[in-house]
This record gives sequence, C-alpha cells and structure tokens, in this order.
Amino acid sequence: MVTGASEDCDLLIEAGLVVPVEPHGVVLEDHAVAIRAGAIVAVLPVADARRRFQATQTVSRPDGVLIPGLVNAHVHNPMTLLRGGLQSVRRTETFRDYRRFLTEGRVVR
Repeated sequence: MVTGASEDCDLLIEAGLVVPVEPHGVVLEDHAVAIRAGAIVAVLPVADARRRFQATQTVSRPDGVLIPGLVNAHVHNPMTLLRGGLQSVRRTETFRDYRRFLTEGRVVR
C-alpha cells in the first residue's frame, strides 16, 4: 500500500507486459491493472498506479504477461462431464496415471 494514494482498489496487478483485449494489437510495458468490486477500473503504468491507488492486495509479476478482460471459454466437454470422477483417488496418485482411462476419444465414441 502506498500512503497518499487517492483511490482504493481491491487488487492491483502489475505485469511486465499488459495486452488489453481492446484496443486490438496493443502491448503495454510495465503496466498495472486496478480492480475494484470485481471490475477493472484502470489500466495504467505501474508508477502511476502505485501513486493513484491504495490496494488491499498487490500482485507483482514483472516477468509476466497479463491479458485483462480475457474470458477463456475454451472447454473440453467430455472432461467437464467427468469432473469429480477422481475424488476417490489418493493424493499421491496423479491424473497422468488415469488419463488413459479418461481420454476424450473413448468418452465421445
């Protein structure tokens, strides 16, 4: 948190690169995304964000890429149908051990 910041936000995410969904084709270096009540309220340079916002939580990823506003609608429907099917598997066993039984090809045939 920065003393003297004028606005509160719940979360400030700082990233080395921010690629906003709009406008298309823009890549912003050393930018931050401020979030309040689950909504993006600002995308601005990290230094400006630190001055402007007093964040409840700050996540700094200087080597990361952030795509604010992206809704990942990619799904594998057969795997969604099987969700919860491995609840009886011990934690020491991995999903890889069971993937041959859960392949999408066998489910959708």
